[in-house]
Amino acid sequence: MVRILGRSNATFPLYDGVSLHDYQVRAAMQALGIPRYQALLRTDAAGGDEIELRYEAPADASVPDEDAVASALLGCSLDLLGSLDMQKLTVRVCADADFHRTARGKTPEFVNLRDSQGAQDG
Repeated sequence: MVRILGRSNATFPLYDGVSLHDYQVRAAMQALGIPRYQALLRTDAAGGDEIELRYEAPADASVPDEDAVASALLGCSLDLLGSLDMQKLTVRVCADADFHRTARGKTPEFVNLRDSQGAQDG
């Protein structure tokens, strides 16, 4: 089951009340000069949450490396840093990866790809 969380006011509910909000990711990407990105949430092999951040590198600017993008994402919330330290969260960053598209051809900024058993509703 794929749940699309939309383009605005989207929230990824993670574990134990921790959430990732669209405005946090948007601020981190804007600070790096990345105008087009997509955040995907999955369940990782250990049963925790995995955030995959795909982004399109701007053609007219220097391309931030994937570590810088991951650091910017994690820096947007102390809860995310704590989740990473507790091994409840993994982060993957993919520059110039294909974006996930809906059946209607849209590319939402946030996509929940967790299965219905692993999904946590906030």
